[in-house]
Amino acid sequence: MQCIYLTIACTLSLASSLRERRNVWDKINIMKMNFLLNFVLFAFLVGCSKTENEYSDYTPYSVELKEKAIQGDPAAQDALGGAYFAGFGVDKDYEQAVKWFEKAANQGFVDAYFSLGVCYGFGTGVSRDTEQSMKWYHKAADLGHAQSQCSLGEAYYDGIIVKQDYQRAAEWFAKAAKQGYGQAQYYMARSYVSGNGVPLDFIEAYAWALHASENGYPAAKEVLDEKLLPEDIKKGRSRSKKLTWEYRLKANKHELK
Repeated sequence: MQCIYLTIACTLSLASSLRERRNVWDKINIMKMNFLLNFVLFAFLVGCSKTENEYSDYTPYSVELKEKAIQGDPAAQDALGGAYFAGFGVDKDYEQAVKWFEKAANQGFVDAYFSLGVCYGFGTGVSRDTEQSMKWYHKAADLGHAQSQCSLGEAYYDGIIVKQDYQRAAEWFAKAAKQGYGQAQYYMARSYVSGNGVPLDFIEAYAWALHASENGYPAAKEVLDEKLLPEDIKKGRSRSKKLTWEYRLKANKHELK
């Protein structure tokens, strides 16, 4: 039966490059693409990567927002940085964006840690500094920031700016995936298909692929649907339900602490 699956890993990588421009690893420099993905997603920190605060992901510049930022409100400082970064209601000014991200980060605002990780990684508003980028990603990831956790996973998976370490990559992907972060769930599926950092396990791969598909990353599921045997798809669906309960239970325990 195992021979049926010999081509899945290669097919998965090919399909991801053809079907999702977010994951075009073979066409351009891998790490530059990863930072570009973050840069695009950064317009602006959409979805579960944002912590809950009074400002939306697309808060435009306003006099009131700037006044709150000047008064020291870290959420306002981060939002003002975002407005300058993306040009929401004001001319783009990356140096001003970094200035306000730094002010928010200095007060421990986790989203600003991620923002600085992107800026240093992409060289936007500051000189490109991958060590600084990794530092800020680590600070945010250690505090549970899902997109930072996934970004670290990508860095260790690709091995461009840090020594390649599939096990560490899988650990970071798992942390983000269990928070419902779709890109990390996709990477979990890919890791189990290839056996990179985790045991080779097509059932587990399909389980994570289902979650990834539900969160905007369908490529892994599409490939596995074509390649896996029906009984393995059934097992994968069952495992997917168990995964849901596992990480919901973990989230509930975290909230009770």
